[in-house]
Amino acid sequence: MGDRGDRGAGQERGRQASRNSLLSDLANLTERNTRLAGHVARLEQRLSEAFGQDAWRALVSALPSTQTLFSGKIDHLEQQVAELRDQLSEREEDLRAS
Repeated sequence: MGDRGDRGAGQERGRQASRNSLLSDLANLTERNTRLAGHVARLEQRLSEAFGQDAWRALVSALPSTQTLFSGKIDHLEQQVAELRDQLSEREEDLRAS
């Protein structure tokens, strides 16, 4: 009967050791998971920034140059000025005629 009691206590200590080992493993894996989640978040941020920069470069390269934009605007405004001068000349002639 003593033999059975020792064996039962030994099994209980073995179970307790296994439980403690599993809890330790769980804590270590939880900590590792937290570290990996942080690492993934940092990598996602870097990737997002890289894609953002690539997208910005692609957008800028697809746009016409500033010189081209201003050149077209200047031409348009010069044409308007010429038309307005013509209209002003016509009205001045009308005023002189009357």
